[in-house]
Amino acid sequence: MRFRWRAFITWVFALSIVFVHVNWPQDAGPLKSWIASAGAAWIYGYWNHGRLVQFDILALAGDVAVSVVAIVSIAALCARSKRESPGPETHDAGRAATTD
Repeated sequence: MRFRWRAFITWVFALSIVFVHVNWPQDAGPLKSWIASAGAAWIYGYWNHGRLVQFDILALAGDVAVSVVAIVSIAALCARSKRESPGPETHDAGRAATTD
């Protein structure tokens, strides 16, 4: 089976958009709209009234590492899983086996 680089790059791009969206700073909801945080695996940044009050570089590095490993792994699996449509010889073989 041949590795499909174009599919891999497409999946990396699509998954990167998802991971950036998940890690984007977001508010804590309607009850705490003045607090915002960023990070999916580990929260690495906190804002209070638009001012950055806490930033953890190790959590950011871990979050980026987990994201890169997840993106590359999932993209590789998706690029390898090529669904092949059955060719005409498959249909004919099945038909011949049932008529005999």
